[in-house]
Amino acid sequence: REIQRACGAAAANHKHSPFFFIGGAGISQGSIPLAEDIIEECKQEVTRQGRSSIPAPQSKVPIDLYSYWFELAYPQPADRQAYLEKLINGRPISHANLRLAHILISGCITKLVVTTNFDTLLAEAVHLFGEDVINCDHPATSARIALDRNEIQILQVHGNHMFYDCCNLKDEIVQGKPSQLGSLLGGILQERSPLVVGYSGWAGDVIVSALEQHL
Repeated sequence: REIQRACGAAAANHKHSPFFFIGGAGISQGSIPLAEDIIEECKQEVTRQGRSSIPAPQSKVPIDLYSYWFELAYPQPADRQAYLEKLINGRPISHANLRLAHILISGCITKLVVTTNFDTLLAEAVHLFGEDVINCDHPATSARIALDRNEIQILQVHGNHMFYDCCNLKDEIVQGKPSQLGSLLGGILQERSPLVVGYSGWAGDVIVSALEQHL
């Protein structure tokens, strides 16, 4: 009711939405494996390579486990990109992405989504319903995002699976290219409140860091 009331007041005063969505892996669950599933697959890949004696990392923090096993299994960025592409290409659009696309197209809440997902299922869902989308999938394209636009906009803070420079490992997620998006996220948070769907938050990633700084 609070969301509906705030959106109604903004529309009545001819103002832009006071919200934006933060979307995580949960909206693609069922079509794309979650991080915990990728960790297990990477462990199996390390074993297939004959390195079953590799010790487990001391840290139990999810981002540390994910980064550790992903880099062991696929040490080259191009190999990691190829692995993600194999996981994602041709996968059906999840129900959550279809429903979120409906909400974005209606414009009743917001037309802006910030996501950590590597897949393009949300953009595909929007296109499926005959609508266009502005997609920012690399820090160099962050200038495409503007809060005063009426088009549907999707900001993929870690890049997407079609490019080898997407950010997978902890050093990339915490300190690398996504940090260039920090000021953009800070600007969004100054103007709008986030509605979080399917994202539990990874300590140190660009979204959590922006939220912490803003709070």
